Amino acid sequence: MLTSINAGGDTDTIGAIVGGLCGAYHGSEAYQEFLPYLVELDFISLSDVNAIATLLSDQLIRSHQNICIQLATNAEICLLH
Repeated sequence: MLTSINAGGDTDTIGAIVGGLCGAYHGSEAYQEFLPYLVELDFISLSDVNAIATLLSDQLIRSHQNICIQLATNAEICLLH
């Protein structure tokens, strides 16, 4: 995360993308240490951030599970033919 921010160039967008991906992958626990810094932003609700991060991580897990099921099914079909 810090590398993406310190890389130079359009770092705010890069940081936002990397932060979003990290949050989606690791869940809401991934950004707990940064929450105190977000309190200063009056346009964001921390409960909304937590709810969105949880929803995204749940969706990522379900998507990953579905892909694994599909791959296993395809492999089984290939073995049967």
